[in-house]
Amino acid sequence: GATAGKGRLAIAPVPGGGFVLFASSIDGTKKGLFRWGTGGWLKVINGYPNQDDRILDVAVHPSNPNLVAAVVLDHPYHDETFAKGVFISTDGGANWSVASSGLGMYRGSAVAWDPNTAGRLIVGTYGQGFYETTVP
Repeated sequence: GATAGKGRLAIAPVPGGGFVLFASSIDGTKKGLFRWGTGGWLKVINGYPNQDDRILDVAVHPSNPNLVAAVVLDHPYHDETFAKGVFISTDGGANWSVASSGLGMYRGSAVAWDPNTAGRLIVGTYGQGFYETTVP
């Protein structure tokens, strides 16, 4: 759920027991996308200038905790965006790639996995509606 538009939480069960927990934050001193682990919170998207501290929303696939999606929000107060759109991880957040092909707007506002259709990802943009894609 949202926290005053400043970030989100995503949780999913792990087969065999336990869960994965991700948190995004675009405000305050701890900005970015974090995963809860043995040592506490670990920042998981790094090395993408102007991206890794602007992750607004995150979603973990409900039946595959290794499949994680995140969207970048850029300030809408200028003509050009530096947002890359959608980041996908297929290994539980260890590695990420940009997967924004076909998006009409790279400023993301929401992301969710369809629990009824395998791999179907729905992305809400900041001003250009919703898009869907299938992630293998």
